[in-house]
Amino acid sequence: MEAMYPEQQTQLMAIAWLPANADRTNLFTYMKGRFYTSLPLRIKNETNFDQIAWWAMATQNVVDTAAARFLIDKLIAYTPAAASYNVGLNGHACRILADSIRK
Repeated sequence: MEAMYPEQQTQLMAIAWLPANADRTNLFTYMKGRFYTSLPLRIKNETNFDQIAWWAMATQNVVDTAAARFLIDKLIAYTPAAASYNVGLNGHACRILADSIRK
């Protein structure tokens, strides 16, 4: 599970989208211990944005409030170059930010 795509991303998708339970929380805890510190310090491109978005969605589902806030702040600070921005990532950002407001 070294590569972000597809190995880590598919696990984060399951954690983010499926109902929270002990197995997914344990998987998240394992992944956070192994990979979280290797996330980029700031978002520089769409690849970084994608990584942070999936991690942020997973943190929200397992209710890791501190990590969610840290990652959401990174998403908010990112200003993409309009010409290179993948609009498909907008949906991820909107969901993450809307969920953070509701909590």
